[in-house]
Amino acid sequence: MRSRKAYTTIVEAINDISDEINRILNDRQTDKYFDGIVLLYSFIENLLKWLVFVKLLWDKSSKELSAQETKAIAHFCKNLTLFSAQQMALSIAIVRVHAQVAARVRSTILLNP
Repeated sequence: MRSRKAYTTIVEAINDISDEINRILNDRQTDKYFDGIVLLYSFIENLLKWLVFVKLLWDKSSKELSAQETKAIAHFCKNLTLFSAQQMALSIAIVRVHAQVAARVRSTILLNP
């Protein structure tokens, strides 16, 4: 089993993941496509969960949080699914949808019931 690399910044981790996925796609390693997709999916899900966690803590930072509150927020965020993390990210303004994109999505949904 490969040992985990310790990163000093999130940028390093993002770059390593993108490099690995690009290497799989560029080298046409079809046997690893599924692994690359799962890795990317997992990365996006975990990044969204982390961003939601940080944003919730930031929004509550006007007062001192107890350890119990922090643990409850961490537990909540850890149990989010990709879909629920996306919804939370939209609702607490981590992610914004451009009006033109939203209009295209609405028209696509209406045209393809």
